[in-house]
Amino acid sequence: MGMEVNIIGLIDNTYLRPYGSTREIEALIEDTARYGAYSITINPVFLRYAREYMARKGYNFKVVAVVDFPFGAGTTELG
Repeated sequence: MGMEVNIIGLIDNTYLRPYGSTREIEALIEDTARYGAYSITINPVFLRYAREYMARKGYNFKVVAVVDFPFGAGTTELG
């Protein structure tokens, strides 16, 4: 018998649209919890909401925020 690998546990579940709703973030989080993905990757605008929602639900998988994606219009002098 070979060793089984949980492939889904190695995958990031992503929602990188620049515009969206908290309802879509909730669905992403629920899918991630249901299927056991490693993390969610989201736009920073949703970061606080996602962390608070996950805390209420007791979820503790990783949350990754992308910077300046998908537009790529930022500069190194931002801030």
